[in-house]
Amino acid sequence: MTRSLLFTFILLLTGIRCGAQGSLRFTENKGQWPSKVTHRAEMGGATIWCENGALLLDRYDAEAMAQVHGNVGAVLPITVKHHAVRLKFLNALHTSHTSSALLLPGHTSYFLGNDPSQWAARARSYAQVIMHDIAPGCDAIFTEGRSGLKYDLVVSPGADAAGIRFTYEGADDLTLRNGALVVNTSLGRLVELSSAAAKRGDWFLVLFPCGALVVLAVCIN
Repeated sequence: MTRSLLFTFILLLTGIRCGAQGSLRFTENKGQWPSKVTHRAEMGGATIWCENGALLLDRYDAEAMAQVHGNVGAVLPITVKHHAVRLKFLNALHTSHTSSALLLPGHTSYFLGNDPSQWAARARSYAQVIMHDIAPGCDAIFTEGRSGLKYDLVVSPGADAAGIRFTYEGADDLTLRNGALVVNTSLGRLVELSSAAAKRGDWFLVLFPCGALVVLAVCIN
């Protein structure tokens, strides 16, 4: 009997507090956001924008926002600092698409401005988002973990996990620390936990001992 291979990553964003377990909701795009967005989720200090073959993490100054919302007499800041990084799968196929699973209760409606074409009623939310065909025979499943955003890489029987390649666009730099991949931004670090990692040239190699050694590569340029 053949089985799929499963590799798990945890993304930890320093300075960001996750809500109660099960609070992360991936809300579908029904026209209220740009067309390349498929789902959006919120966690303290960051907005998660899901696309086909990529995931954008938009960090912002949560303390500044909290001060404004907690004080009705506060002076609104002219700007709130943001730093966005995009987790992009480099070998995603042209057939790559994003779906959702584990429907959550409730709906959300968006009425933006006076143009009804920008309104979206009864948008549904889900606990999981699945990015299909991030590489031949490979999918990525995003959900909430105990300590942060979690994603699993699922490799179908007969597919080659070594075909999975990804990078972080917009990061200040990428470094290795105690076997973890650290994505540095102007608003703190994003730490990607996996089994082990090593640097080779322009790539970080993420190592998974799974019978034979499986290597996934992260481009640092």
